[in-house]
Amino acid sequence: MNTPASVQAKSGFQLLATEQLARGASVTFEVAAEHEAQQRAAGAAKRGVRATRNGAASAEVLLIEDSRGVLHWDYRVGTMSSGAPSLRRTALGGRGRYRGGLFSFGRTITRSEVAEVGPNAIGAALQKLDEKLTPNQGLRLFSEATLGDPVKPAGQLNECKRLLLLVHGTFSKGDVYFEALPPSFFASALAKVYSHVVSFDHPTLSVSPILNAMDLENTLSAAGLPLATPVDVICHSRGGLVASWWIRSTRYTVETLVAAGAPLSGTSLASPYRIRHLLDYFANYAQMLSNGLQTSAAFPTFASGFLAGAGGLVGILGGISGTLSALPVADAAIALVPGLNGQSRVTNNAELRRLWDDPRWTAASGNPACYVLSSDYEPKRDEPWWNIVAQLRQLPWIAANGVTDRLFPSGNDLVVDTESMSHRRWEPTDTLSYARTDGVHHCAYFTQPMTVAKLRSWLKIP
Repeated sequence: MNTPASVQAKSGFQLLATEQLARGASVTFEVAAEHEAQQRAAGAAKRGVRATRNGAASAEVLLIEDSRGVLHWDYRVGTMSSGAPSLRRTALGGRGRYRGGLFSFGRTITRSEVAEVGPNAIGAALQKLDEKLTPNQGLRLFSEATLGDPVKPAGQLNECKRLLLLVHGTFSKGDVYFEALPPSFFASALAKVYSHVVSFDHPTLSVSPILNAMDLENTLSAAGLPLATPVDVICHSRGGLVASWWIRSTRYTVETLVAAGAPLSGTSLASPYRIRHLLDYFANYAQMLSNGLQTSAAFPTFASGFLAGAGGLVGILGGISGTLSALPVADAAIALVPGLNGQSRVTNNAELRRLWDDPRWTAASGNPACYVLSSDYEPKRDEPWWNIVAQLRQLPWIAANGVTDRLFPSGNDLVVDTESMSHRRWEPTDTLSYARTDGVHHCAYFTQPMTVAKLRSWLKIP
């Protein structure tokens, strides 16, 4: 978990990356301390592998910037006392690093030590990473301009007359809604329409969306929400799948559903054969959010989540699957992360097939009015070609989009395929679709005045 003094933070993004990589990597030490620490220490001593302070075999995660300004994750396993590769590295081809030296000459942005995670501990590691990314899991009540801790004790929603429910996406938490949407939106919502506004904060990696939906139903019931209370839902990204699964079987009455950038048919980013590019991409996207041309209070939160989440996944998966290698087996790693696998855009995704198998999927909840926010993002290139300084300023945006174009077969908002944001079962009542010229990407939906206006109209908020 140490960052060598030779890697000095020279920018706000580098400092953010250093903090968040350490945050994500720390879960490996927690798991190692709880699972077979003594056995690992004994095994490491026999092999001569360098060990961490708690006795677990060590490795290192690095974030490297290549000559084009594109970021890449690197995972380096421990070495033997003689300096020779460890047995794990030798088994993966004897390479000095999993990428075979492809990005050996890039600039190291930051690095962090990790404990090698064994196959039997990956579930526990993902759960701990979820706790880092979404620390206040449960139903959180918005009151007096503040999003509180999870609802306790039971019965906090006994008197609810109308509920606005917010469901976040991968690596995220409910706070992003209140950082992106203007305070006046929630003030009007509570004063004119809703008796309660809540966020459902949930793990996004260690469990699939369908399990999140089951937890949501149980949580609302435990909070005492009356079955007759009308519920309106705003969901973002993966939260759209959680809300869709919940609506498919809930006992509650849902009147309105608004889905922003939701992978209703999955996302190409989570396809099994793209896991290596996916992790790199999240780092580039975080840099784009941190250094972007447009600003928003929500962007640092999104950027932090992407950096900590991707870096944590590299630390968890790198040692057991060769996630950063050129080996085909690395691409199977996506199946080890239920929260990503459940939104994989492949024809044989069993979860998505079952979700949309029934054409009357909204019948259980009372057939709510469905609305869709979508976008096909393209970075703006307003400066002339000869203005090199201006082009360099835009590099994080353009580089991120260039990486995306290799991951997506068609239009996208940088995280979800545009055509996946609606589904033939939806038959949306209305849609707000941002064009390429609008420059609206996945984490910017709720910062747009047009979005706020549509939300007010769809939810009947004066």
